[in-house]
Amino acid sequence: MIIKSGHIIFVLLACLLLGIPMEPADAQAWRWIMLAQREVDYSLGSDVIEFGSRESRYAVLQLRLVDGTMNLYDIEIEYKDGYREEIPVTHSFRPGNDIVVIPIPDRLRIIKSITIYYDTDNYSQNAANLLVFGSR
Repeated sequence: MIIKSGHIIFVLLACLLLGIPMEPADAQAWRWIMLAQREVDYSLGSDVIEFGSRESRYAVLQLRLVDGTMNLYDIEIEYKDGYREEIPVTHSFRPGNDIVVIPIPDRLRIIKSITIYYDTDNYSQNAANLLVFGSR
């Protein structure tokens, strides 16, 4: 059976359009739920990302940067009961579809929001679009 290159390109484009992850096998073991989307600007700063109707218990969070660049320094999790927990994370997102997976230390509490501390260096000349996913 011969597979034409046009068919391969069609399948890859369909996966991208349908949101089917093309990640390493260990990352695919999780069932990811999209929690939030945020455009980050080109300055040193922080953003609070509220989960709203997606507040729940999660075992891991996934941050995915599409377009742009960003240097991530820390994440602070705010639980529904008001408790806050800082998770030191150092990751330099680069152009493309860069991903970091963050295990949640306290899986028994409901996550209300996260605050990300970052700067963007704008090497790519595009706005950085951050997608946040969670898995239970």
